[in-house]
Amino acid sequence: MSMTASGSHKKNNIQNYYKFSLIGLVLIICLVFVVTSSAFFSQAINKATNTLSSTTNNILSSTTQLVSNTIGKAMKQDTNGKINVLLVGYGGDGHAGGYLADSIIVASFDPKEYSVAMISIPRDLIVNQSGSINKINSVMAYSYNRSKDITIATQTLINKITDITGLEIPYYALIDFDGFSSLVNKIGGIDVNVPQSIIDRTYPGPNYSYITFSIKSGLQHLDGATALKYARSRHSSSDFSRSQRQQLIIKAITEKLVQDGLSINNLQSIYETYQEYVTTNISLDEMLGLLAYGKTIPPMFSFGYTYECNNSAWKTMQAACMLYPVVQEQFNGMSGMLPIGASIGKISFYDNTKRFADFVSNNQGLFKENFTFSLYNAIDSSYAKKFPYRNNIASNLAIKMKRYGLSVNDVINAEQPSSGTIIMISGSGEYQETLKSLSEFLTIDTVKFNEATVDMSGNALPNHIDIYLGNTFIEEFGNQRFTTYLTNAQQSNQ
Repeated sequence: MSMTASGSHKKNNIQNYYKFSLIGLVLIICLVFVVTSSAFFSQAINKATNTLSSTTNNILSSTTQLVSNTIGKAMKQDTNGKINVLLVGYGGDGHAGGYLADSIIVASFDPKEYSVAMISIPRDLIVNQSGSINKINSVMAYSYNRSKDITIATQTLINKITDITGLEIPYYALIDFDGFSSLVNKIGGIDVNVPQSIIDRTYPGPNYSYITFSIKSGLQHLDGATALKYARSRHSSSDFSRSQRQQLIIKAITEKLVQDGLSINNLQSIYETYQEYVTTNISLDEMLGLLAYGKTIPPMFSFGYTYECNNSAWKTMQAACMLYPVVQEQFNGMSGMLPIGASIGKISFYDNTKRFADFVSNNQGLFKENFTFSLYNAIDSSYAKKFPYRNNIASNLAIKMKRYGLSVNDVINAEQPSSGTIIMISGSGEYQETLKSLSEFLTIDTVKFNEATVDMSGNALPNHIDIYLGNTFIEEFGNQRFTTYLTNAQQSNQ
């Protein structure tokens, strides 16, 4: 559905719009219609299958597929088969700086894995905009002020986000957060387990005033207004922890939509909210086409480019650590951040941000299999002396893995050396996606399986991999300085 900017956004006294996360093609853009309608179909089919014959069950079970095939339209995929959407939150007409993009998220939907990877781009990222140095949140506003066309302005932003991420992005959705509050209220509020209490005494109020917003930790039931404040509060924590809060809210919305068992009337009401508050170039036929991929909420993997990490310590490394804060004096007092490797003379250096986006978009099977990792340095100490870059080599690999979203628990010296690198998998499957992804970080010599699924007490064991780094590992990496970034050359391993 495509709607014009005027008339698609309701206004209030909130001064600015803040970063808001996305579930990809099945949330806000499509959640309010696609997932809810999928859930409705699923519920109707499940009720019917309790009483009808197996033949009739098979007919009913194909209902969603038939709707998708006969009415739906396939969405455009990139060269790797992913469907990418840009989500933008902004103020719109009637607000100072109304076309500043205060929320910028790329969602990459993997139809094969039936999952969504999300990448948030901080609004303070400094970019080169038509020869001028500005922040990424001003790109759309600059274009709109010149063209007075929201479609042109959005495409200008998409072009810049494509430069940063390297992802082909054919779709967009522009969000008015009045619609978010309305949606939460229409589903009867949401339950959120708040991990940390918040007291924000400078939350934007009416007429450029401030009010105090507070919320206690623990399970809380939030109405639309409170959920929006919880998502937008910015003075009580970092920009990046806000993204985590917003993801909690979004998951709560999706869970509420599915668990309540939506009626046709509720579905219609939610879709009307969607029509009123979302501007997108995704057609209704394309939304219906998504029903072919599944009838449940897909797994969601959320990331956000950040500089809040320690590049030299594996324990404090964070996923998507691809930025650094600039020296303000070099930018005429402007605060902001740049990608690692960029500088005031080379602002548009995006090799690392592109490589990260490529990895999380195209390795969603890795995140679905959900392994934790322990690294064992099994390199023979005498043999290691032959190599100039032998120190901290296992810790550096842990930094690299965590930077790209893998969960590393330990870095340990092995009791016995090993000539080759051994992967010991605890689990009952083959886990080909995880092995494929690991090959981007190191060469694997041997794969072994520990098929135990429970511990001695009968408790289920989590998926876990022990990596024993043998002599072949230092032969591969010990002759040059170890880089904790994936390179373009390694991309061919996918």
